[in-house]
Amino acid sequence: MVVAHDVADVAAVLAFAHRERRSVVFRAGGSSLSGQGQTDDILVDVRRHFRGVEIEDDGNHQDMHVGCGLLYAGWCVLRIKRSGLLWSSVGV
Repeated sequence: MVVAHDVADVAAVLAFAHRERRSVVFRAGGSSLSGQGQTDDILVDVRRHFRGVEIEDDGNHQDMHVGCGLLYAGWCVLRIKRSGLLWSSVGV
């Protein structure tokens, strides 16, 4: 398993897999069915370092990074709305 810290890590894994004819599966922050984030080859975990969420329009629009889970994004929106701040764009 590889824990990717940035895009360069992901690119290096993909280049290695292509060169060695290996398969790659990503484990991200989605709410998919159990077992979809596993493999007997290369597993790249992007949950920890790709977890950001951009909140716009006072919480009515969110752009989530691939490692961001729905509960985390919801918590971020709730935190901003409860604070009473009317921000046009917030990065968390």
